[in-house]
Amino acid sequence: MRNLKALAFAALASTLLAGSLQAQTGTGMFRWVGTNGVWAGYNWTAGGSHAAGSANVYTSPYLAKFAVGSGPTWVLPPAGTYAPPAATAWGPTVDIFCVDFFHTATQGDYAVNFTNLGDANVGSYLGSVTRETSLVKYLAAAYLAERIGAVGIATGAAKDMNGAIWQIMTGSANLFNRIGGPVGGVANYVSEAYGDGATTGGWTTVNASQWVVVSDQRGVSQEYITHVTPEPATLLLLGTGLLAMLMGAGALRRSPV
Repeated sequence: MRNLKALAFAALASTLLAGSLQAQTGTGMFRWVGTNGVWAGYNWTAGGSHAAGSANVYTSPYLAKFAVGSGPTWVLPPAGTYAPPAATAWGPTVDIFCVDFFHTATQGDYAVNFTNLGDANVGSYLGSVTRETSLVKYLAAAYLAERIGAVGIATGAAKDMNGAIWQIMTGSANLFNRIGGPVGGVANYVSEAYGDGATTGGWTTVNASQWVVVSDQRGVSQEYITHVTPEPATLLLLGTGLLAMLMGAGALRRSPV
């Protein structure tokens, strides 16, 4: 029971100290911190406005910080108002996953829109402040991001999952494959995550409210998704549950009178 108690306290502490970008829709600032992935090469076929090509890139996750604004709005601030927030306004460094292969990763600070995938009005944001209109595609990307964390960033599977995210988000015409990877490796993860795009696929298992799309207000940089912390009310409920578990553990440990 002592171990259970220590584990519960650790879980409660880690939850309450998690990152400051909560499960919200709104505006804020983005700060590039660096890369957290590995080097990998990819080929892709022609599709849409993109010519066929190949490139060596750092895979996701990348690293960033956020300074969160206020209100569910995506109004672009007037020119010249992109002064970085005070140092104390920035949240902790977190992992972000690129869902937009055909734009560059812009470094530095810039204004962004946050779109929570579980927002009741998410349909009005998709394609308006985000680049993609399909909620299923973003959820499939989130599913693969979760899988990358589970299998390990440096594995061949994680590299193929990165390619699968890009293929799902850019459309089936852009067929990605990893240079040196297994035949069909990327395609297998596309199928696993996206399924039929309607009722099947790993995307159906994702908690949408825990994923936020981060979109450059200028439309210049790559677009990202990131895992976020629950709202304060959810944290309170979780904390209450953990405390109840501790009390129960204590009750079980006591000898009857």
